[in-house]
Amino acid sequence: VPAPATPVPAPATPVPDPVTPVPAPATPAPGPVTPVPAPAPGPGSRARITVTGTISLSGITKIEDFLALIKVAIAALLNVPFEDITLTVVNGSARRELLLQSNRRLQDNTSLQVTVDTTQECSDEMCAASAQSTANQIEANLGNTNDLTTSIQQTGADNGVTTLQNTVVDSTDIISSGVQIEQTGGTNGDPIILGLQNQVFKFDGRDGAWYSNLASKNLQWNMLFRKFETCPEGENMFISGISLSTQDEKRKGMNSNILIVTTPEPIPECQEDPNRVCLGGGTLHISFDGGNTFVSKPGDYHYGSQNRLVAHNTYDACSRKWHDYDISDNTPYSLRNGGRRMTVQEKKPLDLLANTKLTMIDPSECSTWIEDRLIKNDLFEQQGRWSTIYVEGPLVSFHIEYRRSDWFGRKCDFQSLDAWMTTVSDELWKTEWNGILGETKHIKNHHITGDQIKSDRTELLYGKNDVDYEVDGPFGKSFAALELHNGGERIKKAFSSVIDSVFSNRIVDLVRTE
Repeated sequence: VPAPATPVPAPATPVPDPVTPVPAPATPAPGPVTPVPAPAPGPGSRARITVTGTISLSGITKIEDFLALIKVAIAALLNVPFEDITLTVVNGSARRELLLQSNRRLQDNTSLQVTVDTTQECSDEMCAASAQSTANQIEANLGNTNDLTTSIQQTGADNGVTTLQNTVVDSTDIISSGVQIEQTGGTNGDPIILGLQNQVFKFDGRDGAWYSNLASKNLQWNMLFRKFETCPEGENMFISGISLSTQDEKRKGMNSNILIVTTPEPIPECQEDPNRVCLGGGTLHISFDGGNTFVSKPGDYHYGSQNRLVAHNTYDACSRKWHDYDISDNTPYSLRNGGRRMTVQEKKPLDLLANTKLTMIDPSECSTWIEDRLIKNDLFEQQGRWSTIYVEGPLVSFHIEYRRSDWFGRKCDFQSLDAWMTTVSDELWKTEWNGILGETKHIKNHHITGDQIKSDRTELLYGKNDVDYEVDGPFGKSFAALELHNGGERIKKAFSSVIDSVFSNRIVDLVRTE
């Protein structure tokens, strides 16, 4: 198992001078071509698996010099991604107590704490059982001292490291193991809505209309629907534009207006120079100023004072099938007001790509591609028709995948943007959410059976018609379903107030009677 190549961090790219403004996307002309259907949306859940244990090794000194290779050996044995494993040298009194309990001499052994924190996608029905089985297998493999010794020694032999060839794992102690089921939240380009509480339903929409997907006090997430005539009826509407707007009156550095759009054909700059690297082959464009100017070049962009966007072309095997979000209790607002995130706190672009390999279309094939990018440090120089975008901010982070039909023999000529929230701050989570996805934040149960409603769009959403969620443009905020909801809330409050008043007056009357 080769040692992982150390990536050369690419410098953060400032937002460059804008390229020629991109015109509003138009419906592409029909043409004969082979469909590469967008991958099916995930089943609605993923499992987070954590296993922690300590291993005691003999025959090794200065273990800090060999941690990377030991990590490679453990990852290979446990069959989990390299980056999902953390190794910590156990020092001081903790190490002394551990070794004394095992009746081993302190000078002859080195102890490591091994923490595995990985995820796997799974179906809703079998998610917990499947994840627990994986956790049990990781525990068993980590506890097998013979196989662990063999893996470390083989890694040492493969890399010409004599010290590791003589290293022996004497014992393993499992400290803890756990499985947590997490929910999805996003939109698939079909468009299929993956709700926040395991709901999955189709939202048809109409060609050329913008819809509110999530509306809250701090976040407005809208999406543009586009009809592709060469695709089968009922499967020809895709999301071809996304806007993300964050607002915060107290922290101006959190405010942003990101617009991501597609065009049927590459822009001239990308057509004229075959060596120019453009996102999606010149058909994917990003605006940092609300649509006034656009860029189409891959890069690591910082905008505002606390926001970041990383965009690169993607090898198809590395494209995500689906993604989830976590709710973080760690408020990232401890950064100095107006200050940029410290470089050491940011993940490198290739780390962002590698961190969730289990959600990729082909993790094994993608790993080889990632290793090549690490060695050559050329992630932003890759040509391609599919692209990946990461948007990071203090309130919320997004993962966006751009997919296109195959270039040759196309029968369904489509462009599709799939988007998921990957991190939601506790502050944002506590606000009221509206919009298509926003209304799935809370579980709705059937009024007769009491079962959770998961797929009936007419029962899940306040607005019974798709037009109820239309907004007047990429950054529009008003829509009929929001008014329906707010009106209903006002009526409930008024009714509650009347009941309280009547009840209070009745109490007064009773007191007077007595």
